[in-house]
Amino acid sequence: MSVSSDDFQQLVEASPSLFALLDDISIRYINTSGMHLLGVTDGSTLIGHSILDYIFPDDQRAFLNTLLQAETQTVDMPLYVEARVHFATHSDIRWCGFHLRPITIDGQRLSYVNGQDISSYAILNHRLQTFEQQFRAVFYQSPNGILLINPISGLVMRCNPAAGKILGENRERLLGKHFDVLFPPANPQSSFRNLVQTHQAISESRLYQQADGTIMPLVITLSYTFWNEHGAVVIAILHDISARMSAETERREREVIQRAYEKEQEVYEMKYRFMSIVSHEFRTPLATIQTSTELLENYYERMTPERRTTGFATIKDQIRYLTDMLEDIAVIIKTESGRLFFDPVPLNVVDFCRALADEVRHETRTEHQIHIQTVGNFPDMPMDPVLLRYILRNLLTNAIKYSPDSSDVLLELARPATGKIIFRVIDSGIGIPAAEQDMLFLAYERASNAGTIRGSGMGLQIAREAAHLHGGDIWFTSEEGKGTTFVVSLPDPLAKAPAG
Repeated sequence: MSVSSDDFQQLVEASPSLFALLDDISIRYINTSGMHLLGVTDGSTLIGHSILDYIFPDDQRAFLNTLLQAETQTVDMPLYVEARVHFATHSDIRWCGFHLRPITIDGQRLSYVNGQDISSYAILNHRLQTFEQQFRAVFYQSPNGILLINPISGLVMRCNPAAGKILGENRERLLGKHFDVLFPPANPQSSFRNLVQTHQAISESRLYQQADGTIMPLVITLSYTFWNEHGAVVIAILHDISARMSAETERREREVIQRAYEKEQEVYEMKYRFMSIVSHEFRTPLATIQTSTELLENYYERMTPERRTTGFATIKDQIRYLTDMLEDIAVIIKTESGRLFFDPVPLNVVDFCRALADEVRHETRTEHQIHIQTVGNFPDMPMDPVLLRYILRNLLTNAIKYSPDSSDVLLELARPATGKIIFRVIDSGIGIPAAEQDMLFLAYERASNAGTIRGSGMGLQIAREAAHLHGGDIWFTSEEGKGTTFVVSLPDPLAKAPAG
């Protein structure tokens, strides 16, 4: 790829990602975002230094090998590598994803580096790996027999050592056998196919005939769960009740096991849904960025100034959307790990809401009008602007996103004598179906009438968690086709405590 230095700087200076030019491995140019990523304010202090000086030692070989491969490959396309970087001024470390590619600028062949902070993804991937390790530990070390069964064919795919011990069989004899052949049902209604159609956990009494003819009574718990992004699996937990203890003890043990595997099912369902949503929501903006970038690379000189401006604006809009989604993921991780806190500072709530409304209108490039109405006096008061921003930004963005073009959105602020501060976000949009309203605050849930309107299903969960951290609550009323009103109630920090 060949461009002029002016064109390259104009393209990358506005980017929130790191862009750098390397002469061999020496830094020749780095943009402002790259300086921030490496923790410096003066880019000249980086010029001439080796890029490897800022790559974590354990990752330098992979980075250098990828850079050399990019320089020598015959196909003109970037290569990707992940590596940790450390600040130039202190020891903080971040995970970054780098795209490396040769480029010719003003006749000189260099390498360009495009890097993005993927620390949130690295944390998430570590957590998913931990979940899988925990499942494997449960599967192989559990004293209960566990079978993994194909929900379509009913055939046993895997079994743990305890299953073979309980049944008195070589585990290999169990693999590939149909569940109903191993454990014959008492009646057709209890067949494996009928049991798994409910997608719910069910306990069944079955008999198993060992190789020597001995009949063993069992209670088998079937749990339908997502195994990975490729499909589902039925988990069968075997309980030998031939020498069961008292009915109460057995009942308690079954409840403990049931809760444990329901939790495991919830974790894997959430993993599957999260990966599906993220992959879907990232695919479109990334494709748009790639298309716009290729058009600018290949036809820049032939484009009118208006077409160039439109191309750059499209890239910025898509990058902003991806950045917002990454921020939402980071907030979810902070919330679940207990690292999101209530930190109040003196705040003029009315001025804050006006500035936030202007920001939302600018970011969404909308023709909607956001009207702000206040009831009561709002002096400066201690509130957490970060949590308040999470709440109101999500609600205002949703109100615009799900409302007709150019319609009005109303943000009401009230400070009644009840010791509460009330925020209402009112729109005249598509509304929320009544049957789906109870689940709307759950992670990754979206109303069915959202259609092709893009979204991850994380915003309302973040808003609710932020309201709870602020000591308040959030709820809504909605009618499909007519609009929605979200209400946020937060404690008034200036309210006098009742005497007594």
